[in-house]
Amino acid sequence: MAADSLHDKGDETLTSILLVEDNVELRSLIANQLSDDGYKVLQAGDGQQAWDVLQQKDDIMLIVSDVMMPIMDGMELCRRVKTDENTSHLPVILLTAKTGDESRLEGYKMGADSFLPKPFDSKLLYKIIRSQ
Repeated sequence: MAADSLHDKGDETLTSILLVEDNVELRSLIANQLSDDGYKVLQAGDGQQAWDVLQQKDDIMLIVSDVMMPIMDGMELCRRVKTDENTSHLPVILLTAKTGDESRLEGYKMGADSFLPKPFDSKLLYKIIRSQ
């Protein structure tokens, strides 16, 4: 196994990550890397789709979500996740092109566990995932 692998592929239980990103190419890139490293990746194109997945799946261990998306943005998704007793324990990592302190403050107020501005270093994202 590669030294920079994110997850022990010998482990019989895969960690499930819900990846929420409206940019199909970026979502695919991140999902492929996480899958290659042994994570089970569920995908959604907006916050509403993600919320629907969360209502159906109980094995999700972490959420990585873009902030600016149609239908339901990442801030609202984070707020719902953190205020629902069935999902409030899930770590939420928010990704955003908004780099101001105001955006980060809003994300943390919604309950985000980590906040990563775009463009981001994928190695940093994967280290944050591992730390959660």
